[in-house]
Amino acid sequence: MSPEAHARLIASAIPNPGPETTRYVVAIAGPPAAGKSTLAEAVVQQLGGRAGVLGMDAFHFDNQILEARGQLARKGSPQTFDVASYAMTLATLRQDRSLELSVPVFDRSLEVSRNCASLIRVDQDVIVTEGNYLLLRDGPWPSLRPLFDLTVWIDISMDTVEDRIVQRWESAGFEDVEVRRRVEENDLPNARVVHTGSVEADLVVRTNLESSS
Repeated sequence: MSPEAHARLIASAIPNPGPETTRYVVAIAGPPAAGKSTLAEAVVQQLGGRAGVLGMDAFHFDNQILEARGQLARKGSPQTFDVASYAMTLATLRQDRSLELSVPVFDRSLEVSRNCASLIRVDQDVIVTEGNYLLLRDGPWPSLRPLFDLTVWIDISMDTVEDRIVQRWESAGFEDVEVRRRVEENDLPNARVVHTGSVEADLVVRTNLESSS
């Protein structure tokens, strides 16, 4: 199924706008390069303006913090995210539908987050959030689950994940040696953590296969 078909399936599970004062949160999880951002944007398009996006990647710690902690080489691994700030932002947006709030966006071309780069509007009663680790069973990540109304898992083979990650770094202009280093030392270990350490989602969308709940 295409991202658009998956988006229609997800949108069909979201309630119509009602008198509630809270926002409805859809959380999309899966390994790196699974297509989470593409699916999130497709859901937003399917909802016709009702939804805004809050990406987990926007809550990477800055490179200066990671360098000081000796974690820069593992940027993108679970410990390199500000989970508390992400949770506080999402909780605030979820709890108060009357609130308009600017949110950060991760700029992949710069490999940094840009603060106040997007706006969640008052007329957006749905938040679509996506990230690798949203369904992890360990660490601080389980504390996020009460904030999610619908969870979605993108089921994709590790072989496909590896191919896509390699293509991503090659497209960014890195040489083969650096691509393999990034993939083998960081990206694939992170993908394995997501694959083996995530809990079951409400809805599963399978690449090139039918969807199931």
